[in-house]
Amino acid sequence: FIPFMLFTFTVQFTISYVLFAGVLFLFPLTQTTTWWPLLCWVGLISVFFHPLLGVPILLLAFFSGGYHRLPTSSQKMGLLIGFMAALFAGVPTLLMIYQQQADSAVHLRSLGDNVFSFVSLFANPFNNYHPSIRFEYHLLYLWRYWQPMLLTLIAYPVLLKYGGLQRGHGAVLVTFAAGLFGCIYAVSTLFVFKGIISHEQHEFALRLLQALYIVPIPLLIVLFDRIYDYRLRRWLLLGTLCFAVTLSWYFSYPQFNAKFAYYSPSVSRYDLETVRDIDADSQGRPYLVLSNQMTSAAALQEFGFANYYRLHNEDILWYAIPTGGKLYEYYTKIIYGEDPSLLDELMTSTGTEHVYVVMPTYWSWSPDTLRTLEVQSSQQLFIEDKLIIYRFDTYADEN
Repeated sequence: FIPFMLFTFTVQFTISYVLFAGVLFLFPLTQTTTWWPLLCWVGLISVFFHPLLGVPILLLAFFSGGYHRLPTSSQKMGLLIGFMAALFAGVPTLLMIYQQQADSAVHLRSLGDNVFSFVSLFANPFNNYHPSIRFEYHLLYLWRYWQPMLLTLIAYPVLLKYGGLQRGHGAVLVTFAAGLFGCIYAVSTLFVFKGIISHEQHEFALRLLQALYIVPIPLLIVLFDRIYDYRLRRWLLLGTLCFAVTLSWYFSYPQFNAKFAYYSPSVSRYDLETVRDIDADSQGRPYLVLSNQMTSAAALQEFGFANYYRLHNEDILWYAIPTGGKLYEYYTKIIYGEDPSLLDELMTSTGTEHVYVVMPTYWSWSPDTLRTLEVQSSQQLFIEDKLIIYRFDTYADEN
């Protein structure tokens, strides 16, 4: 049911996401003396990989075990309320501490003022309904958008009706989903993160929302278990899995069609060659590179976090990345055709001697933008027919 691409990103969050998916199936075992401390330990480990999802994992394991060890219904209800409150406040509290360290203010009134920021999380990214798009594409992406919500609408009522002896675990799971939902609301409305470009401001909330969508998946086991005819259950399960796996496989690879126009290129050997050629061309002199995320990722792979410069009272990496400060804003201004004289300002502010602008050919750039870069740059480097590098030098006009 889940596109496996989400489990393959080489970032720390992916590790906690994989652990989270496993704990969703294993948390009922916290009622046993052996498994409770083990799953709490898994939760603690996940906190150190990435606390954004690690904290919810730890709370799920800890409170689930506590729930089964309380004797009365009133005590269990009190624990569930505390569980929900801890989920709602845990991650936002850590982010508040981070914001204070970054000298960024957090105002609780934003919980009411920024409701639209929360609503925007549910916007349909596949909303291109041009008549030329084939009907099957509309159906395909309609399913992709609504599947998590349909799963939620089906799974929780199934739990309430057919949960039987598992309703105790179900109460924990429903409380967990409600608390995580509140956490997503708080994260999406409270915070504006310094040094992160506008279109990635809600990345933390979106990651938590993706985690929330997979919470009811274990409940499908309860639904299939209620089908007592073994043959019918087997064929329904097989058919459902074939349908779901096929679509998940499709959505786990980059797509490029009229319905989903923003495909996702990966780091290529051309990006690696580009960062090496730029470093060689600089001959050891300080430089900055305005490039997309793929080329910047190649630079981090090849050189690590090698160089920082001071720009607008903050330290920035020498390659532009959306989460790396103001440099990426210069990149977006240049590629959308603003005056390249911005690069002179950039070199003066940072004390660098060169700025390289990398333009991959798989995007359709404005001819005027490319012509302006070509005319005003000091040199062009070509990485076969895949990338064009424009070099700008300090006081190039005087030379």
